[in-house]
Amino acid sequence: GFRMSVLHVLDASLIAVLTAVLNYNSAVFLRLPMVEVIHGLFETCPHDIGSALGLCDASAKHGFVADSRLQASLLTSALLRFVETAITFGAMLPSGLFVPSLYIGAVMGRLLGLWMLELTSYFALRTIQINPGAFAMVGAVAVLSGFARMTVSLVVIMLELTGEINYAVPFMCAVLAAKLVGDFFTASIYDEHSTLLGYAVIEEPESLRLSPCVRDVATACRKSDVIDAAVPVRFAALLELVRDEEAAGPGAGVPVTDMDRRRGGSPASASSASSGAGVARGRAALGKQLDVLVLTSSTERQVVGVVRRRRLQRWLAKGRYRPDDLGCFL
Repeated sequence: GFRMSVLHVLDASLIAVLTAVLNYNSAVFLRLPMVEVIHGLFETCPHDIGSALGLCDASAKHGFVADSRLQASLLTSALLRFVETAITFGAMLPSGLFVPSLYIGAVMGRLLGLWMLELTSYFALRTIQINPGAFAMVGAVAVLSGFARMTVSLVVIMLELTGEINYAVPFMCAVLAAKLVGDFFTASIYDEHSTLLGYAVIEEPESLRLSPCVRDVATACRKSDVIDAAVPVRFAALLELVRDEEAAGPGAGVPVTDMDRRRGGSPASASSASSGAGVARGRAALGKQLDVLVLTSSTERQVVGVVRRRRLQRWLAKGRYRPDDLGCFL
């Protein structure tokens, strides 16, 4: 109630006082409105706003001021504004994130552009034209994308703000790099702050699905529940398959293979050991047997049908076969 209101007022007052003391005693980039500073950092020289900010000098090489004093001022401005943004974003005083992140990125981008300008001058690379204003625009896009994880929409916004369609590719590369690096460590600042405050997640979590999958409605089957319909099967093996779980034998579901025919012996003696071990493992892992037998095709590698155990059991009970006879599913 009243006590919390007093704390909120004190919080806002303390932030306002600290911001004023730090900004007005540090650098010219912190005294002026952020939108005006961002505009000056984006522009190339000569420019009126750039000259007012101390970024342009007609007597300097390439027309850009690149002395150590300006670089220290840019670096100080970026670090202080980063700390202020991190503190005020979680405070009760609405301070925003969009413009401060653009400000931080523009300052750091301009500083990097000045370093690249000095580097090209040091190695006498006269064929390379460096524009620190372009570095400022790309840096602003990268920092904002790292904060909010915006992608295509941010590129469109920056193209509308700057009117520089030629920078579409650098904008996209910066946004992609910032998002990939940021997602590797944490979620976006909005998602993290919502989680800290206990708000509901806007996006659908990975563990939640509103549409069913096959695994949600299907029942796992064992090796003894599957019959290869592409090869003949002994009637004795079918009898083992349709018996109850307690009465099922180790040779259930063993088809006749080409190796069995070449040996001329009993199919059960040729493959009962390996198939019995597989059936036993399947029973231990999957539990109760299915009410149906799944018919597959080893040649087509797909399920071709199902047959109920009780229906097959009733048909086998008529006794129109011998146990050693072979049969196939059509």
